[in-house]
Amino acid sequence: MPDEFHGKTITEIQLRSRYGLNLLTVSHNDKFEINPDPRKRLERFSDGGDWLQ
Repeated sequence: MPDEFHGKTITEIQLRSRYGLNLLTVSHNDKFEINPDPRKRLERFSDGGDWLQ
């Protein structure tokens, strides 16, 4: 995940309007969240994985 995305929500990042992207799923430790809530925050973990909080 880019540094500027860390700690921000999907809504704040504006993936769809700025980049034309839809985030379909996120994963961490072999767990997947399909169609994540846009109000959740993206977080980077020390193990290099990314997840929503």
